[in-house]
Amino acid sequence: MNKHSIVINANIVEYWEAGEQHARTVIVLTGGLGDVYANWGKFLPLLAKSFHVCAPELPGYGASSLIDDLTISGMARWLNDFRQAMFLGSAVIIGASMSAIVARAYAAANPEIVPAVILVAGGTPPTLPPLVQTLARVPLIGSRLITGFARAAYAPRALSQFVVQQGEITADFK
Repeated sequence: MNKHSIVINANIVEYWEAGEQHARTVIVLTGGLGDVYANWGKFLPLLAKSFHVCAPELPGYGASSLIDDLTISGMARWLNDFRQAMFLGSAVIIGASMSAIVARAYAAANPEIVPAVILVAGGTPPTLPPLVQTLARVPLIGSRLITGFARAAYAPRALSQFVVQQGEITADFK
């Protein structure tokens, strides 16, 4: 894994890169708190065994400059500017948490250059029934409700439903 930076539209973009330049490209976006390496550091070398991996720090994270337009469409333009500046053709986009929404929007707007998109813990703002929305705002009940949903969503049994090759699930996952 090598850390680099590039200037795009007068903004610095810090990114991690690994894998063969001529392999199929995967762009990894992090979301929520932390930087790319903190969230994906263990996985990037594994992806790099088969893919050319580019993992930019989002605007305002790491050494990446903050940009003016932090809307979903603004972030999608930022992603496209990064892809073009890196001279990347088509690329699989992996988005996590809030950046999954950006990945989804970018993929929908650019199907000719995004052959696949992988959304991790995100991709669409959750739509909860009105009763659940009301309960989520009640002190004590709301935090327990959210914790319960999170535990159910991230339980090994629930997550294994999203893994196509079940043989790839390691013992520590179960």
